[in-house]
Amino acid sequence: MTRESKPGSACLFAHVKKEDYMKKAVGYSRYSSASQSETSIEVQKNAIEEYCSQNGIELIKHYSDYAISGQSADARLQFLQMIQDISQGGIDFVVVYTRDRFSRSMKDFVKYLQIMKDVDCELKCANGDSDENNPSGKLSNWILMSLSQYYIENLKREVVRGLRYNAHHAIWNNKPPFGYDRDKTSGKLVINPIEAKAVKRIFILLSEGYKSPTIVKILYDEGYRRKDGTTIKHGVIDHILDNKTYIGEYKYCIKGTNPEEVIIPGGVPAIVEMELYENTIKEISKTKIKKKQNVIKTSSAFNNKLICGYTFKSLHKYVAKYDTEFNIPYEYYRVTNVKRGEKTCEQISAKLIENFVEILITKIILGERNKIQVIHFLKMYVENTKTYLYKLHNQLLDEKKN
Repeated sequence: MTRESKPGSACLFAHVKKEDYMKKAVGYSRYSSASQSETSIEVQKNAIEEYCSQNGIELIKHYSDYAISGQSADARLQFLQMIQDISQGGIDFVVVYTRDRFSRSMKDFVKYLQIMKDVDCELKCANGDSDENNPSGKLSNWILMSLSQYYIENLKREVVRGLRYNAHHAIWNNKPPFGYDRDKTSGKLVINPIEAKAVKRIFILLSEGYKSPTIVKILYDEGYRRKDGTTIKHGVIDHILDNKTYIGEYKYCIKGTNPEEVIIPGGVPAIVEMELYENTIKEISKTKIKKKQNVIKTSSAFNNKLICGYTFKSLHKYVAKYDTEFNIPYEYYRVTNVKRGEKTCEQISAKLIENFVEILITKIILGERNKIQVIHFLKMYVENTKTYLYKLHNQLLDEKKN
C-alpha cells in the first residue's frame, strides 16, 4: 500500500511504503497572553520532542505562535502555514502539548481537523490525552473543545462586566489622553502637570483663531513637549478639539449585546475652564465645514478634457453643497473611477480652472496682434446687421402697402 499525494503537490514522501520509513510529525506550540512567555513555548517544545522520541516518531519541523490567542486561527500565521504545509501530504501527525494549544474554537478545531484527516494526518497530544482513533478519544475532543468554547464566551462576559463596572465608577479603560496619566492604584485619570500646560496653551491658541500648523510651531518654539520629551504634533491638537474630557466629563461606550454609553460629568479632573472651552468651540465652528452633502456630478465644457498627470484619466466636474451658515455650493473637478490605493491628482476648484481658461482666451483674442482684426470683425458684424435690419424693415413696409 502506498501513500498518495494530491495532484500538483510537492510531497516528498509520496509513493513510499509505510513500513519503509518512520512516522513523520510536525509540532505546534502557542502561548496567548502577556502573563505567559517564551519559556512556555520551550516547555511545550520539550514535551513534544520527548513524546516523539518515546513513540518512534520523526519530528521534522516545529511551528510556534507567540502571544496570540487560540480563539481564532486567523491571526495565527504559523498555525496557518502549518496547515498549508501538511495539506500537501506526507505528514502523519501534528503533535501539540495539550489539545487547547491546537484551538480553543470549536469551529476552527473541527475545520482544521477535517483538513488533516483528508491527508491521513492525526492530532496527537504530548500530555497523554486520548487519541482520535477510538470513540472515547473523539468524545473527549468534543467535550474539551466545548469547555474551551464555554471558557472563551464566559471570559468575554466577564471582561464586558468589568468594563461596565469601571465605566460606572469613572475608572479609565483605555490609554490616557494627552494631558493625563492613569493612576496605578485607582485606575482613574490624574492630571499630568507637564502635558496639562500644553493642553491649556493649545485651547488658548485655538480660541484666538490659530490653525494646527501654526500651533505646532508655536508649541515647539515655546518649549512645550510631551511627557516622554517628544514634540507635540497635529494629531494631538485634532484629538483635543471635541474632547470633553478636558472639562471634566468622563465618557465610555460599552459595546456588545447590551451596548451602553456612560457619561459622568465631573468624573475626571478638568484641565480647561468651561468658558475657555466654549470660546474655543465657538471660534472653531466659524470656519469648520461640518458636513459635506449632496455631491452631484454635473455637466461642463471641460469634462473629459482635463487629464490627471498620474493616471491619465479624465477629470469631471462635481458640485458639493455644505451644511454651513451660508450653504454655498462648492464646485470642483476630480478624477472619476479611482481604484483603491491609486494615486491621483488632488481635486481642483472649478472657479480656478474656468477663470484661468477665460483669462487665457481673452489674452489670445485681445492680444496686440489680433486686436485690429477683432475690431474690424466687430465693425463688419455691426454694419451687416444694420444692413440686414434695414432691408427687413423695407420689406415689411412694402408688404403693408400691398
